[in-house]
Amino acid sequence: HWIDNIRDWVISRQLWWGHRIPAYHCEECGGITVSKEKPEKCKHCGSTKIKQDEDVLDTWFSSWLWPFATMGWPEETGDLKKFYPTTTLVTGWDIIFLWVARMIMAGLEFMGKIPFEHVYFTGMVRDHLRRKLSKSLGNSPDPIDLIEEYGADALRMGMMLITPEGQDVLYSKERIEIGRNFANKIWNASRFILMNLDEDDRGTIEGISLELPDRWIISRVMDTIKTITDALDNFRINEAAKTIYDRFWHEFCDWYLEEIKVRLYGKDEYKKKVAKSVALWALENYLKLLHPFMPFITEEIWNRLPGERDLLCTSSWPSWEKNLIEKEIEEKMQFLMEFVEKVRNVRGEFRIPPKQKIRVILRGDGDKIKLIKDEFEWISFLAGIEEIKEGEREPLSASVVLHGVEAYVPLKDIIDVERERKRVEKEKEQVEHRIKSLRARLSNAEFLEKAPVKVVEETEEKLKKLEEKYRILERIISDLSLDKEIKNE
Repeated sequence: HWIDNIRDWVISRQLWWGHRIPAYHCEECGGITVSKEKPEKCKHCGSTKIKQDEDVLDTWFSSWLWPFATMGWPEETGDLKKFYPTTTLVTGWDIIFLWVARMIMAGLEFMGKIPFEHVYFTGMVRDHLRRKLSKSLGNSPDPIDLIEEYGADALRMGMMLITPEGQDVLYSKERIEIGRNFANKIWNASRFILMNLDEDDRGTIEGISLELPDRWIISRVMDTIKTITDALDNFRINEAAKTIYDRFWHEFCDWYLEEIKVRLYGKDEYKKKVAKSVALWALENYLKLLHPFMPFITEEIWNRLPGERDLLCTSSWPSWEKNLIEKEIEEKMQFLMEFVEKVRNVRGEFRIPPKQKIRVILRGDGDKIKLIKDEFEWISFLAGIEEIKEGEREPLSASVVLHGVEAYVPLKDIIDVERERKRVEKEKEQVEHRIKSLRARLSNAEFLEKAPVKVVEETEEKLKKLEEKYRILERIISDLSLDKEIKNE
C-alpha cells in the first residue's frame, strides 16, 4: 500500500547543492521555459531577460533513477542490458516510500520493468536512549575509529550478531567486543591446526579410517553448510551469523579440537594423520562459510594453509552432501559430550584439582556403557578420568545421571570430605539468606509498584539462579553425607 492515497510530490528544495531545476523565468512576460539546454530567449515572448530557477530538485528525484541511470541510460549500453533489472536491494525501512517505491515507479515508467525482485530491510541502529544514530545528534561513532580499535571483521560480525532481521538494535561499543573475541577464537584455532600440520598435509575425509568424533564433526559441518546456505538464501543474515558463530566455537573448537589433542600428542602416527586431515578439511569449509561475514581474517588464514590455492574470495561455496550427515553418530556424540560435561561439573562442584585423576563407576544401559568405554581414550583426556568400570555406588560418591546411565565419582580419597561438607553447608546458609531477602522484596507490593520493570525482572532472574544454586548445594551435601546414612542403617 505504498502508493495508496498519495499526494503530489513537491520536487523543489531550497538547498545550496543539488540538481538545479531546468526552468527559466522570463522577467518580461513571467513565462516559464523548461529546457535541457540553457535557452537564449523566452519561448513565449522572445525576451532575452531570462533567469534560471534557484531551487534544486529533491534528492529522491534523482535517486529514483539510480537503478538504470548509473549504467548509461537513456543509452542502450551493455551494462544496462546486463545489470537491469537486478535481484536484491538492501536498504532501511525508513525510506520505503522515499526511495524504494519511487525506484519501482521510475523503473516501470522508463524501463518497463521493476528494478529488483527482492528488498531486504536492515535493522535500525540506535543508541541507549533509542535515538537513531545521527551526525547532528553526535551519537554516531566513527566506523574508522571502531575498525582501528576492534578490526573491520570484528565490527562486521559484531553488528550482524546483535541485529535481528528488520528489527532495531541498541548499539553499545562493548557489543563489538563479541566480534573481536570471535575473531581471536578463529585465529587461535587456526594457528593451533597450522602448528600441527606438515607442508604435505591436505584436508581430506576420503580413504582414511575415521573415528567417531571425526564422523561427528563431518556430519555437523554438512549440517552447518545446509543451515547457513538456507538462511542466506532467505535473507536470514542474523540467523546465519549466529549459526556459524555457535558451530565454529562450541562444536569445532570446544569439542573437536580438544578431542584430537589426545591423538595429535600421541604416538600413533596414523591416528595423528587422520585427525590432521579431518581438522584441516573442517577448517577449510568453516573458512568458506565465515568469509562473507569476516572476509579479511579468513582470507589471511586461507592463504597460510598448506598447498597451492587461489584466493578464498574466488573459491566455490561449500557443497552440501546429504550422505555425510549421520544423525545416529550425532546422537552418540551428544550423549558422550553430556557425560564429559557432567563429570567436569562434579570436578568443579567438589573443587577437585585439575591434575587429580578420578574413577568413575557406571550402572545402567549396557550399550551406552560400552560406548563410553569404546571412546575412553579421548573422554579420559577431557574429563581427567583414570578408570571407568561397571558396578554399584560406593559410599561418598558424587552422582551423575544421564539418559539410561548412572555414573558415580568416588570422593573419599580425593577430597577432605568433612571440610568440604562444612564449606558447602556454610555456602548453602548464605544462599538461603539471600533467597529469603529476594523473596521478601518480590512480595512487597510497594517495590513491585514503584521499581522499574527492568529492576523487577533482574531481581526475579537473580532469585531463579540462586534457587538453582541452592538445589545443587543440597545435592552436594547429600552426596557428602551418604556415608552417615550407610552407618546409620
